[in-house]
Amino acid sequence: MSYLGFKPTRPVAALCTAAMLSLGACSPAMMGTTSADMTANLTSVAAHQAEIEEAQLALSRAQGDGARQYAQRMISEHSPLLQRDAQMAMQMHHAAMGMSGSGMSASAGASMGGSDGPMVSADVRAMLMANPTTARLVQDHMQAMQRLQSAPAAGFDRMYMQRQVQAHQMVLSQMDALMPAVANPEVRAVMAQERPAVAAHLQMAQQMTASMASM
Repeated sequence: MSYLGFKPTRPVAALCTAAMLSLGACSPAMMGTTSADMTANLTSVAAHQAEIEEAQLALSRAQGDGARQYAQRMISEHSPLLQRDAQMAMQMHHAAMGMSGSGMSASAGASMGGSDGPMVSADVRAMLMANPTTARLVQDHMQAMQRLQSAPAAGFDRMYMQRQVQAHQMVLSQMDALMPAVANPEVRAVMAQERPAVAAHLQMAQQMTASMASM
């Protein structure tokens, strides 16, 4: 049962499975990729990694069950999506560079905010930092991590949930701005599948933040 009674219309795991099947059916070279396609994909990678790292911090610092349950859900749902989208980023990079797909990896690298858990590779991180749009997302995440790490214990849960509202609103806005320019059908399909999950996480965070404010 979902926290606060919220139930997504489709399980994220099912979305991930469907997208993986779609991705597997497309050309391995991801031909026809544009800079807008890459920015859209890297935005998803940055968002997934940020959600996971902030959630890992919340699991160690949250005082209440609500924030911990939300954090655990973020880790469970974003982790498979991060793996898929990071791999997709490498496929598009290989296509743009005319590479066969060897020599660069999507995982087994460094985290963005210094936490343990699912990590993007140094190659993917370099791509994130080289893209102005995703570099701003990474910087925003790192600043948020610093604020959360220094937050007093008594106020951590509320600060974490407020951050989740802000972060999901930012990602939704970015996705909506990028979608019209995305040309690659696989990237468009992934964005269309991921957006409802981001909106669901935002709704849950808003509900929890409102509940905390009324206490």
